[in-house]
Amino acid sequence: MEGKSLIIFDKDGTLMDSSPGSVATIKEMAKRLGKELPPDEEIVRALCGPFGPVIISLLGLDKDRQNEMLLLFVKVYYEQEGYKDFVEYPDMPEVIRELSGRHMLEIATMMYDDFAVRSMKVMGVEGCFLKINGVGPNHLVSKTDLIRECMEAAECTPEETVMVGDSMDDLESARKAGVEFIGVTYGFGLSIEECEKEGIPYAESPKDLLNIL
Repeated sequence: MEGKSLIIFDKDGTLMDSSPGSVATIKEMAKRLGKELPPDEEIVRALCGPFGPVIISLLGLDKDRQNEMLLLFVKVYYEQEGYKDFVEYPDMPEVIRELSGRHMLEIATMMYDDFAVRSMKVMGVEGCFLKINGVGPNHLVSKTDLIRECMEAAECTPEETVMVGDSMDDLESARKAGVEFIGVTYGFGLSIEECEKEGIPYAESPKDLLNIL
C-alpha cells in the first residue's frame, strides 16, 4: 500500500486476543449484579461492537446505566489485572517491530488508554508506537475521534494514513475519518466474505500485513 506514513491499529482482536480478560471481567460483573450471561463464545462475538452498549446489552440493563457499568468494568478489570490476560497472535510482536521501522504506528482503541499501554508493555512493544490512544474518564470519545487524534499527533493527512482493524465498527469509523482500511480476518468480527463484499484488503494472519503494507 503506497504512500502511507501512518498506520493506526485497533487493539482488541487486531493486535491481540484480549477476550479472556474482558470475558472474565464481564462475568465477575454479572456475578456481583446477580445477572445471567450468554455462553462465552457469544460474549466474545458481542465484543466487536461499541463497548458501552455491548456491556449493558450483555447484562440486560437500561441505557441510563451505561456510564455506571463502564466505570464498574474499569474497576473490576483493574482488580483482576485483565490487561495481562490475553492471547498473543502468532508473530505479532515481530510484525509490529518490523512495521515500526517503515512507518509511524499508533493505536486507536475504545479500551481505557492506561490498560492499552499496560497490555503493550506486557507484549514488549510499547516503544514501537508513537501514540497509544484510548478513552478515559475525561476522554469519552468515538473511534472516529480517536483516529483523527492519532492523525493530528502524527501530523498526517487521511491520504497518508491507513487503519487496521477487525470489525465493521472499525471500518465504519475509518471511513468517517476519511482513511483507507485493512481488515484482519483472524480477529473477532470480520470474515473474508465481508472484506470482499466491502472491497477492502484483508490479512488472514499478522504476517500478511507485512506484504499488504
